[in-house]
Amino acid sequence: MPSLIQGYEYDIFISYRHKDNKYDGWVTEFVTNLRKELEATFKEDISIYFDENPHDGLLETHDVDDSLKDKLKSLIFIPIISRTYCDSKSFAWNNEFLPFLKTAATDSYGLKVRLPNSNTGSRVLPIRIHELDANDKRVIEAELQGPLRAIDFTFQTSGVNRPLRPKDDETIKGSGQISYRDQINKTANAISDIIAGLQGKEQSTTPSPPERGQGGEASYLPHLRLPRRNWKIRMPVLNKMGLISALIVSLLSLIALTVLHFSEAPQESSTYRATILPPEKTRFGTNFGGNIALSPDGSSLAFAARDSTGKTRLWVRPLNALEARALNGTEGATIPFWAPDSRLIGFFADGKLKKIEVSGGPAQTLCDAPFGRGGSWNKEGTIIFNGSASGPLSRVSAAGGQAMRLTKLDSNRSEVSHRWPSFLPDGLHFLYVSRISNSGVTEDDAIFLASLDTTVTPRIVARASSSVDYANGHILFARGPTLMAQPFDLMELQTSGDAFPIAEHIYFESSTSKAAFSVSQNGILVYQTGGVVDVGLKLLWKDGSGKQTGSLSHAGSLYVSLRLSPDGGRIAISHPDAKGNMDIWLYEISRAVWTRFTFDEGAARSAVWTPDGKMIVFASDRNKRRYDLYLRASSGAGSEELLLQSNQSKIPSDWSRDGQFIAYHSVNLNGDNNDIWILSMNPGVASEERKPFVFLQTKYNELRATFSPDGRWIAYQSNESGRDEIYIRPFPGPGGKWQVSTAGGSRPRWSGDGKELFFMSVDFKIMAADIRLSSSTVDVGSVQSLFESGIFAGYVRDLYDVTQDGKRFLIESPTGNDISSPVTLVVNWPGEIKKR
Repeated sequence: MPSLIQGYEYDIFISYRHKDNKYDGWVTEFVTNLRKELEATFKEDISIYFDENPHDGLLETHDVDDSLKDKLKSLIFIPIISRTYCDSKSFAWNNEFLPFLKTAATDSYGLKVRLPNSNTGSRVLPIRIHELDANDKRVIEAELQGPLRAIDFTFQTSGVNRPLRPKDDETIKGSGQISYRDQINKTANAISDIIAGLQGKEQSTTPSPPERGQGGEASYLPHLRLPRRNWKIRMPVLNKMGLISALIVSLLSLIALTVLHFSEAPQESSTYRATILPPEKTRFGTNFGGNIALSPDGSSLAFAARDSTGKTRLWVRPLNALEARALNGTEGATIPFWAPDSRLIGFFADGKLKKIEVSGGPAQTLCDAPFGRGGSWNKEGTIIFNGSASGPLSRVSAAGGQAMRLTKLDSNRSEVSHRWPSFLPDGLHFLYVSRISNSGVTEDDAIFLASLDTTVTPRIVARASSSVDYANGHILFARGPTLMAQPFDLMELQTSGDAFPIAEHIYFESSTSKAAFSVSQNGILVYQTGGVVDVGLKLLWKDGSGKQTGSLSHAGSLYVSLRLSPDGGRIAISHPDAKGNMDIWLYEISRAVWTRFTFDEGAARSAVWTPDGKMIVFASDRNKRRYDLYLRASSGAGSEELLLQSNQSKIPSDWSRDGQFIAYHSVNLNGDNNDIWILSMNPGVASEERKPFVFLQTKYNELRATFSPDGRWIAYQSNESGRDEIYIRPFPGPGGKWQVSTAGGSRPRWSGDGKELFFMSVDFKIMAADIRLSSSTVDVGSVQSLFESGIFAGYVRDLYDVTQDGKRFLIESPTGNDISSPVTLVVNWPGEIKKR
């Protein structure tokens, strides 16, 4: 939003020592309250630049570039004067206060302004939040070349030197104590007087608009706030001989003014719409619920698009350009999100969280993130994200490094996932959606508010199961196919009114809770239409070349953890019911008949058959805190038996061919990685005496263990190299290990004769490795790609299985993850709200 006076970047530049905002957010709160007061004081909106990046320490450092110099070209400069502001070593003093004095002193207005009451005022309006010592006062008065005239926000009582706060007005004021509310009003009135003085002053020269940097407002977009113009008709000096000429000149001036008035740009309430098409020979990639992201400054749109070969990568379309540009090095990218300076983009690809500069260059890996479910980036250089589909949010530095758990799942709410995080403007608080089921939307899902300060308890701010974002005083989210906006108070950090619709029939993927919309901070909105889609999965038979040879009828649209019976005649698979609860179903292939196998209210998944196909072991979280192992006859006869219970969740992965052992992986005590365990199923041992033992326990993530047909080896996946790879170890050990995959791998499966090991590559190709087993060694032969699976990437599930002869593959294939609808662009969407 431009300044009220043409040629200036902002009306107000607020400068402060960042540590003065760290304790209780005093400066953020001051700006919020000042904005509200200014709204009641001015007919026009006042633009304020306020750097919310909370650096600390006495020697703050920033990258000082032309963008800061542009921002300093403001009408009014407000320094927040604290006990440490007047310090020649500080960033605020050296790069904001002193440069503004120099800039303002040399522009067409100067530092001093004639106010409407004929007094003289300064364009520097200090706000004092501490009583200063004598030296600091001398330093600032020397630069101002006069006495310090500040509006005081100091708590006035003996022995105390702290800022005045709004809540202080709620208590009984002591003798002589000032009111926070009164001082806010005094500040707004002072600003009003200064701006009125500037608007009434004739400029000696007309300043040209500052150059816009890469983070500036897109030049093609209509301004959401028009610059205020003070058109003046200068009457000539009259005399008898020039009266007629003077009248003619005045009339012409009046005509010119009329033309200018009626040819001005549309009023601020005007809203503009346009459509954006994907690049030629591509389609927008909408898996996960849309991959569109507006830059914070509203100048560019990032999106994922799939070309005719099926490859997906990121593109960037400047909104003042006609064509988009592909970003090399982003193959397989999904879920883009922007850095706050609109110069870098974060995204997920190859099981990693990455970033790339919009201007080009290689993508940089930040950390592991096998299955991304959203990210957000603040000005301090912190990224919060979900990189595992399920589980809580994590945080990592934008420079890369070790990711750390940030949120904690609430077992009382039976939470399974925190996803789609979005920072609020303060860069400290953020929103996210809490899911109760991994399978889809439930009525108990909710949007939460949380903080990087983990001592703050997250709380619900809206009842919805949708990705969420904040802009222009509202949070935006979806309820079904309707995009909603709800007023949100940044000071109170809570909604301040009812939600209302702003767009219909938007694309919303219920399986991920992602809505296809994005919003910038300057009133621009983009979204895609398509309605509510449960990106379902169909079950396809494929041969070793990837050719489809058949398909299965289905009982649901989302499948989890499929497993073929040993004789190949049945399939055990999990899928959710209408309420999102996950149950195991059995499918009889010859008769195309589905039979429900589990009925408990808890989720049931990861079914594994006994070698004779008569029994099934599975995991269930019916106690709502963890997954335990249960056993039941595959015929459905009899009741379920609790096979193994412990404090950690357990997921079965295989049953040895001799029936003696079950392999499962379990989250370790630290809660950050899985270990591989073995449960003995010796029929001569009573069930209560069966004790599991560790097969593989390291600091890395090991899971999906599967026995070789002869029972002497175990193949598994581990991230010990920095990414998931497939390894083989002797069972029960000891012994070394042999690495099978060389470029990433997951979900190993043995052929019936043990001569091949199948697995999935990081780009979801079905791979096959030739294996020769001896009594003590493993010989890994050629490893080849069989076919592109077309699997819908991102689910933490078993995505395929293979028949004993290794000739046929049962594949979960998405029903579709691209849509043909263009992106709808809305400029000044808040303008329509004001018409309500």
